Amino acid sequence: MKKLFLFAIGATAMLASCSNEEDVQMVNDGDKVRVELNATTTPSVVATKSPVIGSSFETDTEVTVLGLAKNGTGDWTNDANHLFGNANGVTATVTKDGAVNFDGGQTYYYPTGANTSVEYTFLASYPEQPWNVTGTSATNTFTIDGKTDVLYACAEVNGGYNARYFRNEDLNPTKPTLQLNHMLTKLEFYLQKGESGDNLDDLTSAVITKIELAGIPNEMNLTVNKSEALATDDLADITEFTGSTSITLFNMEEMSEKDYDDTPALEEEVIGTSDIPFGYAIVPATTDMSKQYSVIVTIKRSDDVEGQGTTLPAITLTEDYLQGNSYKIVLKVYGYRQIKFESAEIIPWNENERPEDVIDVNN
Repeated sequence: MKKLFLFAIGATAMLASCSNEEDVQMVNDGDKVRVELNATTTPSVVATKSPVIGSSFETDTEVTVLGLAKNGTGDWTNDANHLFGNANGVTATVTKDGAVNFDGGQTYYYPTGANTSVEYTFLASYPEQPWNVTGTSATNTFTIDGKTDVLYACAEVNGGYNARYFRNEDLNPTKPTLQLNHMLTKLEFYLQKGESGDNLDDLTSAVITKIELAGIPNEMNLTVNKSEALATDDLADITEFTGSTSITLFNMEEMSEKDYDDTPALEEEVIGTSDIPFGYAIVPATTDMSKQYSVIVTIKRSDDVEGQGTTLPAITLTEDYLQGNSYKIVLKVYGYRQIKFESAEIIPWNENERPEDVIDVNN
């Protein structure tokens, strides 16, 4: 039997931005100023098994929020330099309409008195889990399982958020908005039947029973470093990956369901000419060309019971797989064809006349 594969790559990207400004109540000098946040996500074609679908929150979503001083004296572990009394961040729930409510209904206030001038930048991340905050950096390690997105937000203004900011009517102050960005990349795999050509009636359809991505890091680190201009740009490139694993693609039809499960992609018989959606995985972006992922396809004949694993070469990218984007990858499958011979015959020995060979052993 003979198996032929043609591996084709296509890419789609959607870039958009959004803002959400909302006036807050003006306060007088000396009044307590409550910490209030809004939240949104960047519109994206990336749907995930997290409670974030595209540009909206599908369900109430728990995130970790940090309020870190951008101009405070000393390190981030000091009380004056982290706003919530917990240097590792606090839990907040984002509702479907983007409202941010602190865990347990907790209310926080901007410092007054000697600490009024401390300017804060807000960070948020999903999945919800504590950050490791030191004097000069904040780091969080997230597991890569192929189905869960990693989201990150940074909310700041020039000068930072503090009590004085909300007392200055000239600034028309607004609530900080946590605009959560997708930190991973989504790869969608589709199947397409290869061109049969003429006189290929004996071509047996192929069934793809499983597709895996090999060489995926199993952990990634997000690190924010302290500076006088703490901002999203200070988020270190996501290049610190740990480990290597294989991830089975997940069923794309499950992405839009509210009750998510870990359903793997179902087997598909490759017939017809239309692209057949098979499965997806959410993985770190391959901007580092030394980190290429291999595609492992398990294929069988449509009349076979057992499948046979076939490893494709590493994906060769025509351009980077950028974070926050979704890419369509088409596998063109050419099925199985029996090897046939018209006939077989034995060619007789050739008889050649030649002079007698004489070897004189006496010489």
